[in-house]
Amino acid sequence: SERRAQADARAVSAEAERAAALDRHRREQARRDAVAGAGGRPANGALAAAEARAAGKQPASARHKSLQAQAAPALQRTQAQEQQERQQAQAQAQQQQQQQRDALGEPPASLVSFIVSGGDGASVQTLHKVFANILAHPSEAKYRRLRLTNPKVNELVVEVDGGLETLTVEAGFDVTFEPDPGGDGEQGVATLAEGADLAPLEVLCRHMEAAQPALPKAAPAPRKSALEALSGGVGPRHARVYRPPLDGSMRVPELPDGFFDLTVAEARAAAAGAASRREEASQLTTRAYKERLARERAGGGAVGGSGRPPTTHALVRVRLPSGMLLQAVFGAKEPASSVRSFVADALLDPTTEFELFMQPGRTTLPESKTIHEAGLCPAALLNMNVVRGGAELNAELGAVAEQMP
Repeated sequence: SERRAQADARAVSAEAERAAALDRHRREQARRDAVAGAGGRPANGALAAAEARAAGKQPASARHKSLQAQAAPALQRTQAQEQQERQQAQAQAQQQQQQQRDALGEPPASLVSFIVSGGDGASVQTLHKVFANILAHPSEAKYRRLRLTNPKVNELVVEVDGGLETLTVEAGFDVTFEPDPGGDGEQGVATLAEGADLAPLEVLCRHMEAAQPALPKAAPAPRKSALEALSGGVGPRHARVYRPPLDGSMRVPELPDGFFDLTVAEARAAAAGAASRREEASQLTTRAYKERLARERAGGGAVGGSGRPPTTHALVRVRLPSGMLLQAVFGAKEPASSVRSFVADALLDPTTEFELFMQPGRTTLPESKTIHEAGLCPAALLNMNVVRGGAELNAELGAVAEQMP
């Protein structure tokens, strides 16, 4: 009986320990489920579900589904916004590409044939690299010389339909033949002359880059400075003559007084300039400062020496009664009367009497001042009115007349 009592006691103790362990397990599981439910993770175990039902609470799995249902509209809106942004970015990229193509215009037929016949694109890459090297190193002669018997150049450029035509006709290369140092025959060499215009090469590169977006963008063609752009022409003043855009339709034998009347925009600009000058004149400044301000404004400089340097030359265009433009270059320190002398020498009839007026309005050219002081720097347009005689140009200048740019 004593052993039986001890066994019963041990059984009761074990049962109590099991009940306590089960209670601890239930409490721990409930705590985990609460944490999991707050974090949006599903609850596991039938015991947690039973306790949740007993407590009158929603199971963690159901809460997870509820949270997913609540988050679904926001997630869908986010995905829709991202898709819309991607579509807008693609549309903008396509629009920019189309604008670039429109600005370039249609590619030459020979280049189109070359791109189409190039196959896998190696031909386009080769020719693009040739042009890009010249644009990146415009002063180095080695990039302007291309040996056509080079196996790679011959296979990918010369033998491809449109390649040689693009190189010579469109890019401006000259093909010559010279003794082949490696044999008894001759080799063809394509050379781009020093000082040649590189703008066509830039245009060709842009067309090839549009056809193959993976190509690296070539450097832009170097732009000529103002004095370089004025080089050429007739005589030391680089005289040029430009025909009007409509041949003969702009011919006006006698200019009426209304020709020199100000437009609304010119009147407003003149009034604004006068108001600015009055305000500057009303300020308490020294006479030397005002004189320096006038010199710098006429010469293209800025007060205090922080702007452009004073202009040393002036590009002057004189509009003849026929509509043609007579252009010449003058030094900033030359007298303004040198413009009249130049125009008189350019006319076929040396006895012609005429007047020169400045823009805007009918302001007579102040011939007693210098080109700089007269405000003709860096460029100016004058109108010519014939008082007596004719305004035809002499044979030398008439022969070099070109279309107005």
